[in-house]
Formats: sequence, structure tokens, C-alpha cells
Amino acid sequence: MERRLAAGSEGVLITITKDAYKIVTQLKPPGFRRTLHELRFLKKDLQRLASTLKRETEPVKIAAATESRSGISREQVLTAFAGLLKIDLEQALGSGGGIFGDEGARVKGSARKAKNKALWNPVTLALGLNDVYRVPIPHLKRAFNAHDFLHPWAAEWNQTLALLGK
Repeated sequence: MERRLAAGSEGVLITITKDAYKIVTQLKPPGFRRTLHELRFLKKDLQRLASTLKRETEPVKIAAATESRSGISREQVLTAFAGLLKIDLEQALGSGGGIFGDEGARVKGSARKAKNKALWNPVTLALGLNDVYRVPIPHLKRAFNAHDFLHPWAAEWNQTLALLGK
């Protein structure tokens, strides 16, 4: 409905709605008409639509697979993924073992000068979290959609899921 409104409609005919308990209800014909200025939307729905439109307008360029030299910082990793695990993610990042090290999701060479300058590839990290710690893919998808700093990796994330058939 939001797309039709954005296309320039003057008003809407409402035939289906939700009540306070989120139960979908079919209204008796003919429904009721409202002008655009009378409509109200939930803030979270508008934010989701804005981020979707933003991603659709940005051109998606998928290059050949190469070793990434960019990534997200420790704070961003903790913001996006710490709530999905039952382990101490900050300690795991610091130890640099397994999926958290150079042989895993950490960008190779990013921690040479200082450990606090290390970067992690969020797509590789998310796949590792799913594989090793059984974090469900829908939770990881939600993380990629919820954080603006993960949007540059959203196309790579979606392509990887498509290749894996998930």
C-alpha cells in the first residue's frame, strides 16, 4: 500500500484492517475512504520502508570474489551480533581464535599494528555464527536489516544466502 501512496494517490479505500490485538479483520463492503492526510502509520513500518527504498535506489555491484580489505569494528560486531550468542563475544573477539581470527572472519592483517584496530567481515562472521554457534539465519538476516553499518554488506549477504539455498 505504501508504494501506491508514494506513486501519488489522492486517497485510499480501506477494506482490511488490524485491531489493537493485531487480529486482521475484513470490513463490511464498501469499507471506508480516507484522504492521505488522515492516514497514520507505525514508526517502525515507515523506517523499514525507508531503508528498503534506500537499498533499492543504490546500485548493486557484485564483483569477483576477492579477499576483503574492509570490515566492521569490534564495537559494530558487538552491537550487531552480541545479543544473538550465549558466549562472551567481546572475549572471543579478543582471543582471535577460530571463526574470530585471521583464518575466520577477521580481515587478514587488520590486527597487525594494534588489536583494537582489527576489522571483521560481517558476512563471514555471520555464516560462522550460524555454523559454529547455531545462530538461526532469520536472526542474522534481521541483524543485517537493522543496522545501517551492515547495509554495504547486505547484497553480499543476500547473494551468499541465495548460493547456499537459504
